[in-house]
Amino acid sequence: EDSTVTELTFKDVGQGVLQRLEVMLGIKPSIKPELALEPTAPSVTVPEVIPTLPDLADLLVGRYPGRILLVRDAPQFPGTQSSQNILVVVDREPTKLRLPIEKTFTEHYGSHPSPGLLLMEQEGYRTLSALIGLAEQEETGRIYFRASAIPAPAHDDAQKAIELQLQRYGRSLDAADKRIKFASISLQNDFPEEVSRPLRQALGLALTAHLSLVKDKAPGEELPSPHLVEKELVATGRIPVDLAARLERIRVLTAPPTEAEGKPNILAMKTAEEFINTIKELIDAGREEIARQGL
Repeated sequence: EDSTVTELTFKDVGQGVLQRLEVMLGIKPSIKPELALEPTAPSVTVPEVIPTLPDLADLLVGRYPGRILLVRDAPQFPGTQSSQNILVVVDREPTKLRLPIEKTFTEHYGSHPSPGLLLMEQEGYRTLSALIGLAEQEETGRIYFRASAIPAPAHDDAQKAIELQLQRYGRSLDAADKRIKFASISLQNDFPEEVSRPLRQALGLALTAHLSLVKDKAPGEELPSPHLVEKELVATGRIPVDLAARLERIRVLTAPPTEAEGKPNILAMKTAEEFINTIKELIDAGREEIARQGL
């Protein structure tokens, strides 16, 4: 109170320091608003992703491997509420799958209008096709997914284990795809320093997803060793040699900086775009493997 100081200047301090000073003095200092505010991060404009029916079909096939036989536009049957309906044919137990598939529709479309769901099993679809000629309408209707082969019902424990393994595989690929989208948004909004980390996470998720089919280990973001990738994925032909070489380059250039390097490594835009496309190629190969094993 006896001090003759009448003015204080603050630089690079946050609101918390100023609040503590206020308590110590028992008064409210005269502080310029621009100094009292915490620094705010620049806003990022996230482009809106419009949900599409092909993406919905891919999501259904990935989440329920071996169960989805057909995803297509449906005729406007009497009593249907939506102006657009999607017919989903499953190999068995449509009643048990209805709620999970409806939740998938809601998750995929979010605030956007969702089409109506018509769900039936294989024999019901065949009967309906015979009655109204639905199969013949496939030439003019939109088919978003059609199984090339119809799997036999899986009742034994071995087949159930395979289904669970493929579901785990698909979830990991979905997670890798989300990391890729985050990296793309960061790149588009001029935040190159935020690209390497989601790229490395996506690479770990996609590689460990592939390994989960040959090793009894859950997928994750941690990158497997180059030796393990070579032995289990490259040498066995699951991943082409040229793709493996490009993936290894991503591993090296997205590695966290050493103490000597100090600042994080920032990828050039062209390099980051190349890495995004390469990991997408790995994810697509995984989805093809799911379809092949599930069907």
